[in-house]
Amino acid sequence: MRSIQQDAKLFIYIYILLMLFRCAFLIIYSGQLGNAGAGDIAEALWLGARISLKTTAFLVAFPFIFATIPYSFWPRWPV
Repeated sequence: MRSIQQDAKLFIYIYILLMLFRCAFLIIYSGQLGNAGAGDIAEALWLGARISLKTTAFLVAFPFIFATIPYSFWPRWPV
């Protein structure tokens, strides 16, 4: 159970990190947005959040598959 919690923490950490980078890039390059309104920015953040979920799931799947699942079946698995 502890390893699943660690994987969940890793998932949340990577997801928040990607969203912070996205917001930072929007702030840094706000001068190049032109006539983009708040609706366009909100849509970009929403679509980016969906992409970040996929990216984060891909990154967290590797330790989940090769560490958490084997450890749940074989408790003596080297964590």
